Amino acid sequence: MNTMKCPNCSATMSPSDDPDVTVDVCTGCGGRFFDKGELNEFATGVAGDVEGRSLIWTDVVHTLEHVVPVDKLPQRGCPRCDGEPMKKVGLVTFVGIVFDFCPKCEGFFLDVGEVKSMNRKLKEYSGDGLGDEYRDHHQGLLVRGNMYFGGTTAPPFVFQRGIATTTIETKVYFNRPLDLGLHVYPERWPAKLAKAFGLFGKQDIVTGDAEFDAAFIIQGNDGEKVKKLLSPEVRKAALRFVSTAPQFFSHPGPLQIFDYCVCYTEGPYSGKADIDWQSPAAATIIDDLVSIATAMK
Repeated sequence: MNTMKCPNCSATMSPSDDPDVTVDVCTGCGGRFFDKGELNEFATGVAGDVEGRSLIWTDVVHTLEHVVPVDKLPQRGCPRCDGEPMKKVGLVTFVGIVFDFCPKCEGFFLDVGEVKSMNRKLKEYSGDGLGDEYRDHHQGLLVRGNMYFGGTTAPPFVFQRGIATTTIETKVYFNRPLDLGLHVYPERWPAKLAKAFGLFGKQDIVTGDAEFDAAFIIQGNDGEKVKKLLSPEVRKAALRFVSTAPQFFSHPGPLQIFDYCVCYTEGPYSGKADIDWQSPAAATIIDDLVSIATAMK
């Protein structure tokens, strides 16, 4: 693979070590190149396709004339496509924030600091000043909060239109995948029934901690390694989370542990849920999930 050169300063670009998505970062100026779809992962101000909505402005040069003199903007070549000329596009309708876009590979280049500027503007665009998504690091671990909209639900046997719903998901990523095929999730009656009939694809691992084993189904490819990973500290933190039942709104959701993250899901709730990711409720959930993930290092 050819070494990528920064379109801003020509320094070498190196892959980042983010566990959720890998982008190329300039070692000189700090600019970032996002392959198609990756910018959406960093756009936390609003949910949805920020890339696609930004590209609605096909005649961006004309639009930009009202804000920034076009001839003053640096012309750049795509680092992924051997210098393919990149176009200037405005962030959604905010033409004062300008990105470089490659029509060939559909990647974006952002100067240092533009990700933060983008998310500040997107929060304003959301109308309530609250970001629909969250992405930050806590104690060296990546934390992501997402809200999923648009699903519909209606009571069974009721002939009525479905109701729009929101599901809230908070994940704390491990710095590296565990590669154990790990899945820890609540042992509720459907899981108990499935276990009784031997319907699991993997064995239910028993740690020897009666309270933890009664609360969770534990699956993985290597029972001994999984039991070692689920140390007394991990089990205590997970049981504390489910017993205190932190929540954004009216009812707590399931805690799960996967090969790559600790995950808490809440909902679905009717309509759009307005989440303040800086609120005490969010801080409690994030801190508790981080404590579980940190204990698993």
